[in-house]
Amino acid sequence: MICLFTVAWLLFFAGGALAAVPVVTVNTLDSVPVASREEYVFMSFALTDSANPRNNIAANADMAGRIRGRGNNSWRDFRANKKSYRVKFKSKTSLFGLEAAKDWVLLAQHRDETLLYNAVAFELGRRFGLPFNHSFNFVDLYINGEYRGIYLLTEHNQVGSGRVAIERKGGWFAELDEYYDKEPRFRTGNYGLPVMIKSPKGGKAWQEGENPAHIQVKSDFNALADALASPDFPESGYREMVDIGTFIDFLLINELAANTDLSHPRSVFLYKDRGGLISMGPLWDFDSGYGWSYRNWMESGFNDHFNHPERRPPVHPFFGRFYEDPAFAAAYRERWNGMYDTIASIPAFIDEMAGRLSGPAERNFDRWWYKTYAPFTDTRPAQPNVFGDAVVRLKNWYAARVYYLNALFGGGGDIVPEIKVPLVQSGGTNEVYLQALPQGKTVFADTLPAVAAAPEVVRKRRGFFGFLAFWRR
Repeated sequence: MICLFTVAWLLFFAGGALAAVPVVTVNTLDSVPVASREEYVFMSFALTDSANPRNNIAANADMAGRIRGRGNNSWRDFRANKKSYRVKFKSKTSLFGLEAAKDWVLLAQHRDETLLYNAVAFELGRRFGLPFNHSFNFVDLYINGEYRGIYLLTEHNQVGSGRVAIERKGGWFAELDEYYDKEPRFRTGNYGLPVMIKSPKGGKAWQEGENPAHIQVKSDFNALADALASPDFPESGYREMVDIGTFIDFLLINELAANTDLSHPRSVFLYKDRGGLISMGPLWDFDSGYGWSYRNWMESGFNDHFNHPERRPPVHPFFGRFYEDPAFAAAYRERWNGMYDTIASIPAFIDEMAGRLSGPAERNFDRWWYKTYAPFTDTRPAQPNVFGDAVVRLKNWYAARVYYLNALFGGGGDIVPEIKVPLVQSGGTNEVYLQALPQGKTVFADTLPAVAAAPEVVRKRRGFFGFLAFWRR
């Protein structure tokens, strides 16, 4: 996937700055609306890329393709009007030079005021070298002649060439998600992880005894959870079960983006190839990162972004346990320092992407901003989104975030984050109530740590963040 991503990147950016993004045109049979996550409707699909006509795809006249809704929050929440979609072609189809496949995703990014949250995370994954990483191509989407806004077109999470390229026989691919709404599924004995098996496939009426491959997935997850919970941890054998490198990179990128989905968990993927180790990836769903606040949204009905770059978001105790292994902590810190220059270069990537999206973004937010999430009260008037201002806020937040984390990891601070644990499992529902419990760990202050905490590292790299001196006052 990484090599193909590079091809798509070159194709997309060839020819200098673009005045527009490619256009995807979907027309459904008899103009039936796409109104469900469960039911596909037949469609024609066309892709027009004026900058790179080699990417163009003519509409299929036979209406043999299909489209339906996808995702959880954008379809479960009545306030989210901009929806995400899953596209299924009749035969394998290449988009933007990527490896041909039947299934593709159009992400709405309905609460992201920069449209860049996922792209930044996917770009970090590419630069870190995670084995299976999503590409990203921004498109203007029209459905039945109606403009739907800018969407991020990317691969569907599945096993296959150009996706999670593992052996179907003997390997597995699974998702941790508190929604816990797809079969086959199970919860681990320790930590209560909500595991949904993506591959190998299983029927809706899955029973443990019906598929030996599913039993192996359950055995692998429980063995790891038991090893982490063992009184012998960290010398409990867990290190021999996992690809530590993918765990470190996955958690570090989520930490950098302050993605709170790790506290539930939601949209967290793991895989194991035949004869291999349990690994993390691909990265997915960063709409709850970059300081976006559920709490403020629930209280006010307004999207609040870029809060507290100097805080470490809570994690589920399953992930928190890794940080308590001194060997893992040392490798985590070493990886941060080794990738620091790459991490610090992301604001330039944000600038580049924002420059290419500026005109299309204005059209997107003319349609959607603050219509996406209607306020609960009328006490505050809806405010239009100013894309350029949002991008500046993202860059400032990211720079402050790197400055803060570098003082911790570069300076040898405590890397153990706050841990949240399931308190009550509601009977008959998938909702998990969370409560922060004392862990005997450092409680990080609301202010950036003093530079003196790591004089050599911070002072050496201060030039990149010099503009923060005024911002932090």
